[in-house]
Amino acid sequence: MVKMNEDTKKRIRRVISTGQTLFQWGFIPVIVYLGFKQGPDPQTPEFGLLRDHSKQLKKLRPDTDEFV
Repeated sequence: MVKMNEDTKKRIRRVISTGQTLFQWGFIPVIVYLGFKQGPDPQTPEFGLLRDHSKQLKKLRPDTDEFV
């Protein structure tokens, strides 16, 4: 077994701890980013926060703020 002094052991523990934290907080955002960068499959519906309300928004008359 390799003998290391305490300073080296602390440094290795810090690097491993930082790596674990980066992996835990960065994995899902990277996967989401790669998914958005690749784009949807052809049969997948378009993603949108207002997608469910698009019918009501299309009925909105342009001259007033009232629904038809």
